[in-house]
Amino acid sequence: MFLRKWIAIVALGGSLALLAVLVLKSQERPLDARQASDQLAQLNYVARLSEQFAREVARARVHRDTTFAALDGTAALWVTADERLASPETGLADQPLTARPLRRYLDLAAQRRQGLIDFKAAQIDFVSAFEQLRIEAERALGGLMSSESDLAIRDQIIALLDELAIYGLQANPNNGGRIYSLMARLNGALPAFEAAAREVRAAKDALQPQADALGDLATAEQLGLLTAQVREAVARQDARIEHYTLALAAFASALLLVFTLIGLRLRSSFNELDGINANLEQLVEQRTDELNRTLQELRMQQAHLIQSEKLSSLGQMVAGVAHEINTPLGYALSNVETVKESLVIVEAAGGLSEDAQERMVEADVLLEDSMHGMNQIDELVKSLKNFSRMDRSATEVFDLNEGLETALKICQNQLKGRVEVERDLGEIPAIHCAPSQLNQVFLNLINNGAQAIDGHGLITLRTRHVGEQVQVQIQDSGCGMDAETQAHIFEPFFTTKAVGEGTGLGLSIVFRIIEDHGGSIEVDSTPGRGTCFTLLLPVRHTTPTSAIEPVADTTGNDALGAAVPAGA
Repeated sequence: MFLRKWIAIVALGGSLALLAVLVLKSQERPLDARQASDQLAQLNYVARLSEQFAREVARARVHRDTTFAALDGTAALWVTADERLASPETGLADQPLTARPLRRYLDLAAQRRQGLIDFKAAQIDFVSAFEQLRIEAERALGGLMSSESDLAIRDQIIALLDELAIYGLQANPNNGGRIYSLMARLNGALPAFEAAAREVRAAKDALQPQADALGDLATAEQLGLLTAQVREAVARQDARIEHYTLALAAFASALLLVFTLIGLRLRSSFNELDGINANLEQLVEQRTDELNRTLQELRMQQAHLIQSEKLSSLGQMVAGVAHEINTPLGYALSNVETVKESLVIVEAAGGLSEDAQERMVEADVLLEDSMHGMNQIDELVKSLKNFSRMDRSATEVFDLNEGLETALKICQNQLKGRVEVERDLGEIPAIHCAPSQLNQVFLNLINNGAQAIDGHGLITLRTRHVGEQVQVQIQDSGCGMDAETQAHIFEPFFTTKAVGEGTGLGLSIVFRIIEDHGGSIEVDSTPGRGTCFTLLLPVRHTTPTSAIEPVADTTGNDALGAAVPAGA
């Protein structure tokens, strides 16, 4: 055991020592090889500057540049790079293989840069001529009228400008022919413009040879020859250490094989661990989702139970209060009618003084006002009783226009003096539904609209008969909702209200009621312009009566008419 341990240590040490020797031998380079590397780098830099110089010439022509800042900067860098290339430090001028190509390249580069002066002068002449052409074109176009002949001349001017612009970038035989043809059509009609066009072409013809001279490829050929000579020298130097590299590759391959086997074994172990971790994470995620769904369902059910009990108690209380109000209200209505009849008898008997007759008329008016007020009380009590009857959750034939009117009466106090209601109620058939649930939907949406209106505003109610469905629209002129809020308004417990002001269940219950009735609800809202809820309900719903369950008011308030504002 001890001997095997020492053998392993010695083998490892020997392997590392051999690896170190091979690495050192394969990495060492003679001094002249390093110099060749510097030469290649300098030649590559000079070649890039030469190409950049050609690109700057082309860019100056395309953009009609007369400042030549980028072109001069590139030329200055190129001169500096050539001076360094010819310096003794690079060694190219002292080597027999590279001395002659270097001198040839330097002469060609100097001649090429010398032509820059002539190119600038020709470029400035061309840009000036083109600018004068533009001025003359504007004058010519400005003097044309809307006649057919002037329109034809206008088209010829514009076409000639386009052709001259193309000719200024890259001339071709077809382009030159079109220019001659267009100028022949003008036939001296616009002498100043035609003269400017001829001047542009002449300037372009003078510029083209200068630009071609600056783009001469002879310098690139000489640089390529220099680079080939330096690479040949580097290749000879590299051959001296190639056998070290081969040996290093063989040794490294053996080590790589050993490490690969070890890596495969480790990877297999890691894959097993990753699989176990992935299964655990998936299981935890599934359990977490199930718990979240269960918790949400429990919260919904708890809110439904609490609000159902609250609405049931409220309905019983409203029914009792309505009964207690109806009894004395009936006495009062009966007594007022009796007094009114008595006044009619007394007035018919005659013999009253003028003052007594005036008082009789005044009393009759007061009795009419009293009866009107008591009739309003009677109508409100009937609306409350009708709205709070939970036994009407069973399906029956119901007029949606009547339901909207009932909801308006319930929330009249919230609308009075602040929100105007516009009715656009069409002739619609009665539908099979749960009236109390749809009353709750209408009340909730109307209150939403009222609460979304800051100050005075308008709520519009529309009903239409659309095929086998009835359409109900409740539109307000309130603050509206953005797209993100609209995407979540029907989700349970989603609210934009402050904590304690809303449960976030109002519109989710509305959605559920409409869905249980086999209908649909859509919202269209624009921030600052208002919101419109569109309900589509089938005239005859096929869902069994037991499928439509009583749904509690989810406003979290004690008042029957309270609801969640739009977007809450």
